[in-house]
Amino acid sequence: MLFNIRWGSLRLKIIAWFLAPSAVILLAIAVVAFFVVQETNLRYLVAFLLFTSLVIPMLVIGLGVSRITSPITELTRAAQEVARGKFGLTVEAETGDEIEELAHQFNLMSQQLKDMYTTLEQRVADRTRELATLNTIATVVSRSLKLEEVLDSALVTVLERLELQAGAIYLVENDQLQLKAMNGFSEGASSVLKTLQMSESLSGQAILQHKPVATNIQAYAQIAEPSMVSLLTAENVQTLVSTPLAHHGRTCGAMTLVTQAQCTFSPQEMELLLAIGQQIGVAVENARLYEQARLEIELRRQADRDLLQASVDSERQNRELILLNHVITATTSDLEPKAILEVVCHELVRAFGVAQSAAALLNPDGESLTVIAEHKAPHLPSALSVIIPVSENPATLYVMKQKAPLALSDAQHDILLRPVHEIMRTRGTASLLILPIIQHGEVIGTIGMDSTSPREFTPEEIALAARVSAAVAQALEKTEAESD
Repeated sequence: MLFNIRWGSLRLKIIAWFLAPSAVILLAIAVVAFFVVQETNLRYLVAFLLFTSLVIPMLVIGLGVSRITSPITELTRAAQEVARGKFGLTVEAETGDEIEELAHQFNLMSQQLKDMYTTLEQRVADRTRELATLNTIATVVSRSLKLEEVLDSALVTVLERLELQAGAIYLVENDQLQLKAMNGFSEGASSVLKTLQMSESLSGQAILQHKPVATNIQAYAQIAEPSMVSLLTAENVQTLVSTPLAHHGRTCGAMTLVTQAQCTFSPQEMELLLAIGQQIGVAVENARLYEQARLEIELRRQADRDLLQASVDSERQNRELILLNHVITATTSDLEPKAILEVVCHELVRAFGVAQSAAALLNPDGESLTVIAEHKAPHLPSALSVIIPVSENPATLYVMKQKAPLALSDAQHDILLRPVHEIMRTRGTASLLILPIIQHGEVIGTIGMDSTSPREFTPEEIALAARVSAAVAQALEKTEAESD
């Protein structure tokens, strides 16, 4: 069908629609006239008239169709460009009819698409920047669980990302705001910023309202303390904004930021500040939980150490009591001095875990001591009847004069045992404890404890051994008195 043809342009279709019926009618008339008219001249005239009646309407219709289709063609090209993403194109069509109205609506649509795309690009850029800021802050605050480090690094990052001059972070303590981090203010500002009242600070307003609050220095001066206003004026602060630090609906503090320029914060910027405050609030809560857990663990460890020490002390006291009980039992029995000293040496070896213990009494000349009792490991040579010089032995001389125990951790090299170094090596003595036996304020003998492995005698061990030595002295004094 003619009206359903798919070839050609709209212009050809319109011309065909208008001319086809007329051409058929005129062709029929021409055929009839050609056969009716007999004269040749008239036939040429009829043919000319027929040709003119076809050409002139075709030209007129072609011009009219061009006037109609040209704006449509331009609209088509513009629509193709818009489809490629080139928004804002306009089409001129001054036809005074529906086509002009169509071009006007197309221009409106193109401009709206351009505005929407520009706004969308800006929103995407703003959102991308916000997400990058939040991601950066989240990364920074997650690097540490120490509260001070978290707040310092978070504040520095926020100031850099938001391009602000200075700021401070406060935490709520005892219904007051205590300064925990500060950056960008001059030296000495901390004394003014150290403590804020909830009702007299922008941080307090943000906490009470549970949302970011912004103001200028003139409005802030109406509620702030004069010292705070003076500080901010000296810092040339013009605009302030504060956001609460919250986690799961619980506000723990606020972050206040200042700038030296007059500015306003958009709703999107206020939402970003609120999100930043929530991130820092989570980090604060995590740091506090970590500190609490650390303290609990430390308390548990200390309790375990105390319990272990109490157990050790209890075990040591039991050993001491057993030792002293055995010594007292031996010293209160009717034994000779030599037998008493042998029992004491045996108990000292068992209680202190040393290889040997020997007791020596001062000879009548006062220049030497003689070993009269011992208890030793089976592989060690006996020290019974060994004469120990006093004046030529600095260690013994020290104990005799100072009347105090002497512990030597390196018996084979200590200068006080120089005269007997060879004996120490032969017997394998690594460490030595010498105890004086004192009667009536004078040293009448010594008790020695030999360890074949290096050992540091503790003050508690030395004190216990000294008590044993004192019990021995009392027993010997009692035995001497009974013998008289």
